[in-house]
Amino acid sequence: MDFRTILYMSILLAQVPGTALAQRQVQLAPLTLPINSLGAAEQRLAELDSLVSAADRAGASLSLNRNQQMAAAGLQTMLATNPDSREAAQAWRDLVSSFGAGGTDINALLQWVLRESYLEMVSDLRDMVEKVKYFNETKKAIRDELQRIDSHPCRPPECQPFQTNASRLWTSFGSAFLTRPEQLAAYRGELVSQESAADREGQAMQINLQNEMHRQTAAYELLNNVTRRMHDAAIAAIQNVR
Repeated sequence: MDFRTILYMSILLAQVPGTALAQRQVQLAPLTLPINSLGAAEQRLAELDSLVSAADRAGASLSLNRNQQMAAAGLQTMLATNPDSREAAQAWRDLVSSFGAGGTDINALLQWVLRESYLEMVSDLRDMVEKVKYFNETKKAIRDELQRIDSHPCRPPECQPFQTNASRLWTSFGSAFLTRPEQLAAYRGELVSQESAADREGQAMQINLQNEMHRQTAAYELLNNVTRRMHDAAIAAIQNVR
C-alpha cells in the first residue's frame, strides 16, 4: 500500500515541545466517518485542509537553515513515494540530528515534511468529489428539465413555445424554442438517454470514491505504525546527539 493512500488519513499530532516528546506519543485521530457518502468525503477533505493549515503554521514556527530546508524538501518527496524506504528513514534521522543538542519541535517538523503529501491528497480526493457532484448535479438538471417538459401545455398539433435549457444540458437542440409535440418528444428522448449515461458514470465514480475511503480505513493501522516509527526515530536521534 503506497503512502498516497496512507496520507488520506487524518493525523492529529500532539503539540509538545521537542524536549518533552520522550514522554508523549503522537496521537492519531480515530476513524469515525461513514465510507458510503459524499458528505463523508467532503468532511475528510475539510480535515485534510485543516492538516495543510496546521502544517503551514508548524512550518512557520520552525527555524530551518538552507541545508535543512533542502533536506526537508527531499524528505517530502521520499515520504510521498515510499514512507517505509530506508532512504526516507535515514533522511528523517539526519534531518532531526542536524538541529543538534538543542533539538526542535519534532511534531511541528513532522507536520511540515508531510505537508506536500497532504496537498497532493487533497487534490486527488477533491477531484473525485467534484466528479461525483458533477454527475449528481447533471442528473438533477436533467430530471428538472424532464419535469418541465411533462408539465408543459400542448394542444396538438402545436405547443406553447418551450425553450430548451442549453445552459446546463448538452443536446442537439441547443437553446431552441420548441412548438410541436414531436419536437418535445425528441428532446425528451435525448434527455432520457443523457440521464441514463450520467447515472452510469455517476455510479461508477461513486464506487471509486467509496473504494478510496475504504482504502483509507484499511490504511489506518499502517499509518499509525509509520507515524510512531518516525516519532521514535526522532527521539532516538535527539538522544544520540545529546
